Amino acid sequence: IKQSGSYTSDMERSRWAWGKTYTFHFLFSKIATSYYSTDVYLCPVEINFNNAPDYVNPTVVCQLLKKISEDFNKEVTCFTFHFVGSTKMLELNKSFLNHDTHTDVITFDYSTDSTVSGEAFLSLEMIEENAKKFSQSPEKESHRLCVHSLLHCYGVTDKTTGEKKQFRLIENKYLNMFHVEPQ
Repeated sequence: IKQSGSYTSDMERSRWAWGKTYTFHFLFSKIATSYYSTDVYLCPVEINFNNAPDYVNPTVVCQLLKKISEDFNKEVTCFTFHFVGSTKMLELNKSFLNHDTHTDVITFDYSTDSTVSGEAFLSLEMIEENAKKFSQSPEKESHRLCVHSLLHCYGVTDKTTGEKKQFRLIENKYLNMFHVEPQ
């Protein structure tokens, strides 16, 4: 995994609250088997973390993404995680979902039939609030929200009570793989 990271400019930092911006570029290997041969393809992936607070571990999130991609057998091409304040989050929730409430994560899915791509907006305040509420560290809560947004892009839904229960089981499966305590 190749990482490039830098602090955002003072103007960006004040606009988004705080954080660092990271971009990870790496290759997933994909194996295609036919009657005559087995071929290995290297698929480029770009993962961006915009305005990520210090407690976010991009390496762990990339490992989680890789495992989810392997399990669902659908490669990720590009995904961006934006860490934003509550004002920006409420604005997005009103504009795109017609909800006048605060939320912890909003996911925009740009996936195709063959690849996954998208972006997620994660509320910095809700990460802190949920971490306290569920006796988690902000790091673990941010990882949970990253997994949550990725699962939506793989078609996992959480609209009904039954779906929410199943969603949480899948979410916890991945968090447990990397010793991130589930809720």
